[in-house]
Amino acid sequence: YDWKTDLGTYTFATDSFEPATEGTSVPGDYVDKISAIVSNKLEYCGAILYNDYYGHVFGAMGAQAPQGGKDRSAATPTPDLTPTPSPTPLEAVSNN
Repeated sequence: YDWKTDLGTYTFATDSFEPATEGTSVPGDYVDKISAIVSNKLEYCGAILYNDYYGHVFGAMGAQAPQGGKDRSAATPTPDLTPTPSPTPLEAVSNN
């Protein structure tokens, strides 16, 4: 993953680190440590979503967490995304 800190920017595709300024001093293991932190944070985010962590903690939407990697589609209810029609300008004026 690419990342950026106050000390510089790392690009995964080229495995290169560009210091923020020419005089920036960067510890030898800095890139490896920050790369591990970024990777871990992304892993945690994925686990939170996959396991419906907030549903467990807050009982969100009454969802049940999947057990043993089973199908997740049944665990989370699908919200009704049907758009509500807006009144036309004439309807809005005539109703007031």
